[in-house]
Amino acid sequence: MDHVANATVACLLRTVPPAVPGVAFLSGGQGPDLATAHLAAIAARGPHPWQVTFSYGRALQDRALARWEGESSNVPAAQRSLSDAAVQNAAARVACAIEPAPA
Repeated sequence: MDHVANATVACLLRTVPPAVPGVAFLSGGQGPDLATAHLAAIAARGPHPWQVTFSYGRALQDRALARWEGESSNVPAAQRSLSDAAVQNAAARVACAIEPAPA
């Protein structure tokens, strides 16, 4: 984790001008927990001259879709799952530690 975050920040500092307002990361096929952990590790190495954020559609939605399974009775659990993922990634963006919700 540390190696990925350190290498990413070093590369961004060398190549992304400070005038760029932000850098958005894609989950790139990583699982939700790993994508969130990488974002938190990168953010923790700040402050950076730009904002760091995410565009983790799959990482945000996967658990919610799995819990929903197309059943209306599963909607509340799926909504909680989506909300938990959003909270966790928002916290990771500012390098706050939040325990993941139980699976």
